[in-house]
Amino acid sequence: MANNHRQPATGRPLQMPLEALPPEIWRLAILHLDDHCFAWHVLRRVSPFLRQITEDVFAALLVRDCTVRLTGEYARSIVTEFAKFHAGSDGINYHGPWRPQFFDDLPSPGFTFKVTHFSSSNKDNAVLKLQEHSEDHEARPYHIRTEKNQSVKLTYPFALRQRCCACPSRIQSEDDIAQCDCFRRMFFSQSRSHQTRMAKDSHFVRFDAKLSSLRIPSLSLDEVNQELSFDWRDFLHDLYLEELKAKVQAKSSSMDLRAKPSSDLISSVSRYSKAVRTTAGSSGTSRNLANGLLMNSESR
Repeated sequence: MANNHRQPATGRPLQMPLEALPPEIWRLAILHLDDHCFAWHVLRRVSPFLRQITEDVFAALLVRDCTVRLTGEYARSIVTEFAKFHAGSDGINYHGPWRPQFFDDLPSPGFTFKVTHFSSSNKDNAVLKLQEHSEDHEARPYHIRTEKNQSVKLTYPFALRQRCCACPSRIQSEDDIAQCDCFRRMFFSQSRSHQTRMAKDSHFVRFDAKLSSLRIPSLSLDEVNQELSFDWRDFLHDLYLEELKAKVQAKSSSMDLRAKPSSDLISSVSRYSKAVRTTAGSSGTSRNLANGLLMNSESR
């Protein structure tokens, strides 16, 4: 008698498409991943659908929790250039002659910016706005001056404004700072050479509960709108690539002498980095690259 029992299919099991789950569920899942490096470098390469959702999650994180601080000699040179330019200029009520030693007892100034929005509907660039709220400045006093045998402690932003302020009326108290726009004018009137230096230098970035110092891709200044902008996708690529290299370095340091040298492994990560930049439109190739990276890392 013929056996009519149908044999079970032995082919590849059916897979539920990614789109079967609503985007809100995917956003929550990505947001609660501990490894944001994995999310950015791997999940974005799985499919255009998951790429869009992943980028939406990180874009929201940038607006909520990304601060850039420009400081050091670059920031100090902006202050001194501004004060020197306005010293004795016609129509500017600059209080006292220009003397470079005015700033010798002050630390390097810092200009703090926060991501507030994106430049277009397709979110090409993130926009940074200068923060001048009192909580964004240093609270402890930096400068002490004596008036009529009384020591007066000034917070750093206040001392800075007193020494280089070009406003019509002299800054006498911290209440006057609300009418002073020099801090903003000082930054956004910087020379072209300073803008070039800003784009090339590394800056402090606080994001994803970490403080990093790195060059910010395509960082540019808009004097008219008084804002900075940068390529946030390249920024996150570089940020998490450095984190990935650090993880590989830490893991390879515990390997025995028979293992592949850490420099070779880091080099392979760098090659992966260059590859994924050029394969964003090919989900199959991207998935293979991602899987190869994961297997290479997990096997060690």
